[in-house]
Amino acid sequence: GAVSDGCSDGDFNEVVSLLLVRFVVNEIVLLLSNGIPIKEIPTYLYPRVIGFLRSLVGLIYFSDPKEMVRFIVDYLLGTLLGFVLDENEGMVFIAAQNDGVLQINDEVTFLDHGNSPSYPAYHLINRQYLTQTASGASVPLGFDTWPLATANLKRLAIATDAFKKEPDLLQQVWGIRKPGGLQKRMNTWSWFEHRFSDDAAIITVECFPDLAGSEVVVT
Repeated sequence: GAVSDGCSDGDFNEVVSLLLVRFVVNEIVLLLSNGIPIKEIPTYLYPRVIGFLRSLVGLIYFSDPKEMVRFIVDYLLGTLLGFVLDENEGMVFIAAQNDGVLQINDEVTFLDHGNSPSYPAYHLINRQYLTQTASGASVPLGFDTWPLATANLKRLAIATDAFKKEPDLLQQVWGIRKPGGLQKRMNTWSWFEHRFSDDAAIITVECFPDLAGSEVVVT
């Protein structure tokens, strides 16, 4: 699974979020089918993400380098958090210096880089323009990773940074077994309670013990 949040400076920041999560999930499936171990998935995945973004830029002719930078800022700056796991092991990967929320069992980590994360698409911008665009921040060369021991995993959640302003809601995303149940709850929070001031996305993985063993539900 993967979640992404577009940069607020871009005019069409939802574009990269939609594209990134679809691309990342499909690439994970491809890497697993080719026998790549879960612990190595982030290493293979990061350059593929950069290559995917670069291929999008390459489809368009820009007469001026600054025009290309504007396109990247408007369309391709987005955060990225994801995970992959099976019954034996798992791995969480987060584009370094990105904002978001990670919960492993009862431990919640709020990732905060002052609303100025280092987006993967910064790799596509010439350094002379990047200094102005990213306040001179260095561009990470890979994901930050968290290995998971699946046998000890009861709860896992990855979310965009909208949940940092609504931390109490993180206690209310659990115990939902029905498909679409969490989406319905999110809609209620957003439409009727006006709880989110930013685009919000979350994926949860929860283990429900029962008499037959255990049931894992992803929402």
